[in-house]
Amino acid sequence: MKLNMYERTPKGTTPKLAKILLIVLSVFFTTIFALMIIVLAIEDLAFGFLVFATLFSCYFGFIVMAYNWRRAYMEIDNDTIYITDYPFFKERKKVVSVKDIHKIKWRSGGQLPLGYLVFKNQENKTLFKTYDLPEIRAYFTEWGFEIT
Repeated sequence: MKLNMYERTPKGTTPKLAKILLIVLSVFFTTIFALMIIVLAIEDLAFGFLVFATLFSCYFGFIVMAYNWRRAYMEIDNDTIYITDYPFFKERKKVVSVKDIHKIKWRSGGQLPLGYLVFKNQENKTLFKTYDLPEIRAYFTEWGFEIT
């Protein structure tokens, strides 16, 4: 069984109107930032470049994280969990046995509406983390794990 780690399984489709609105907002804010940077660069080139580098890094980092979250998944085959995660475009694979999982802890997601699940072994070391999605919660509670 294949489960997405950071979004619902199966992935929902985004309505066309929402995609268009997202593109329009993205172009609008990018234009505002570009104009702000041009005005700052006219007054002080170094400060304008610093603001540009900071905003571009944040913008690029968010896009990279969102892209990688959409691709991460776990595949469960009998007693083995094959985890494929993508931190910064690099594929990272991990194999965990279900027998290694001692407890599953729920953690707050900070400002996100979702929390996340932390899977720990006997020594209380973190094996892996995933969002607290209904599919993942149901699958592991069906196996008899208690989420605390």
